[in-house]
Amino acid sequence: MKKQLIAASLFLSASAPAFAETEIDRLLNVSQQISAQVQNAKYAVTGAVHAAVHGDGIADMGAITGYQISTEQMNTYNEALDDVRSAVYYNAEMFLEDAAEEAMDNLAAAVDVFAVAAQEIAKVDAVAEVAENVDTVEEQVQLQEFVQNEDVELTQQDIVAYNDSLENVEASSQEAAAFLIASKAEYVTAESDHFSDTYNQNLIDATVSYTATNDTLELVWASGAGISYSGFFANDFMSTQEVLGVGQSIYEGNTYE
Repeated sequence: MKKQLIAASLFLSASAPAFAETEIDRLLNVSQQISAQVQNAKYAVTGAVHAAVHGDGIADMGAITGYQISTEQMNTYNEALDDVRSAVYYNAEMFLEDAAEEAMDNLAAAVDVFAVAAQEIAKVDAVAEVAENVDTVEEQVQLQEFVQNEDVELTQQDIVAYNDSLENVEASSQEAAAFLIASKAEYVTAESDHFSDTYNQNLIDATVSYTATNDTLELVWASGAGISYSGFFANDFMSTQEVLGVGQSIYEGNTYE
């Protein structure tokens, strides 16, 4: 029977692992202890003053001073504050992943605008299809009637919308890719986290931008301090032909990995 109890005790202790106390737990515990102590001090002071005013009694030794805050309590509280201040809850990897996700949202919106703009330009396809089959005079007249009667003219507004949409797609795709690549680059994340720690900067309020023209990724904290990485993505650029090839393969339904 004794062996069974020991086995049961071991099983219970193994099934209930203790959770590690975090710096926030420590700060919460010590701040609650001090707060409770100060609240009790308020009660004691009120009671002692009432007794003194009415001559109801004399406060015992320690009845009030027993709620004084010790140097040890002060140090424990301040150490817990320092631990929370120096802890990293939102690191560079998380920050860059979030930035990449936001850039992807911008990219999706830009692609939607491009789809609409490209649809307007698609009237050119219809003209080309009719013109391609023109051999006889009769077919020439048919083409003429087609371009006279159908809305196939391009406007400056159509061209501007189309060109702007491509510019936005390109910029958004560059940002999204750069942010995601940077989030997986230990050098970038480690350096950025080190900068945050050294200068007590928090990435939660920071901004990030990427300029493909000069291949520069820049992180700027709310304080105005910043750090930039230039030429870091030089090996990650895809040529015009590579981008076109990948897109054509996917667009035409072929497998691309």
